[in-house]
Amino acid sequence: MTRSLLFLALLLTASACTDRDAPRPVPVPGPAKDDTRPLSSREPGPPPAPAAAVDPDDPAEPGISDLARLARYVFKTMQGHEEVCPFDNPFRDRLHFAIGIEVKGGRMVRVALGHVGLEPEAGGEVRALAEAQRPRELTAYIVCLAPHLGSVEMAPSPADGTYEPVYTFGGRVGGRAAP
Repeated sequence: MTRSLLFLALLLTASACTDRDAPRPVPVPGPAKDDTRPLSSREPGPPPAPAAAVDPDDPAEPGISDLARLARYVFKTMQGHEEVCPFDNPFRDRLHFAIGIEVKGGRMVRVALGHVGLEPEAGGEVRALAEAQRPRELTAYIVCLAPHLGSVEMAPSPADGTYEPVYTFGGRVGGRAAP
């Protein structure tokens, strides 16, 4: 009988220690293990290179209108010739002006001052200035800029025609140019 009890005790002990009662493994998030590749190639590679920054002033940007393309060429020329053709808005109010430009064969063949207006510093409607009220500094600025604009080879070029891109210069506050 002792043998039967011993056998019964061993049987009960063995059944209590089976795999079904063992704790289950918990999956850990992370990269999948790939034993087929060598250890050195399982490590993450360098981070991907950041996308090239898009220049918002690039005249060659695809899909923009001809007016926007021309305005970007003019703006880049203005920036590149700030020392040769300086301009400071003589008004307290924001100055808006258009440059009348005729384009032929990828060149700006005619450049002239278009409409001019002032936007009150408190905000509101832009008030057009008559030709006699236009600041001489602005007229001189356009005359100075014209040959530089005429020498720009535009590629890609806007279609031949007449355009009037509009530009804005901040007013003066306390004798200094406003942002």
